[in-house]
Amino acid sequence: GDEEQGQLGETRVTVAGVCSDMCRAGDHRDVHRVGRRQRQKCVRDRNGAIIKTIGDAVMAAFLEPADAVRAALDMQEEIDDFNRGQPNKELVLKIGIHKGAAIAVTLNDRLDYFGQTVNIAARVQGLADADEIFLSEDVFSGPDVASVLSGSKVDPQVVSLK
Repeated sequence: GDEEQGQLGETRVTVAGVCSDMCRAGDHRDVHRVGRRQRQKCVRDRNGAIIKTIGDAVMAAFLEPADAVRAALDMQEEIDDFNRGQPNKELVLKIGIHKGAAIAVTLNDRLDYFGQTVNIAARVQGLADADEIFLSEDVFSGPDVASVLSGSKVDPQVVSLK
């Protein structure tokens, strides 16, 4: 039979929620493919793993907050480079990053994360406008994050999540 094999555990991860607003691209499949490929490469290059894709949104996990922030900055740079060669600004990223404990589930050889950390990362991402990266305070105060952000404009805000 087709029995599902699974394992359950808890681990501390940094979760990055990345939403691509591709509405300007319409149904242009090449643009969607480029956006997806660029995000995957940036996540892999910074020691992360994509754990969920829902429509144009991607969720990735990293062990270190600084790696998640580096990947987010890399994604923005890659998409900016892509957009420079387009007649319209085809792809826009909205990124949110949070860290904490998450429930790691392996089901049918596929790893996924669940729990409050994942939900908060999605809400933090929801705060971002086009071409913005929002970090929770837990990520912002993480080791090496300040040095990663040293060349970036940082606008600290206190907001409440719904």
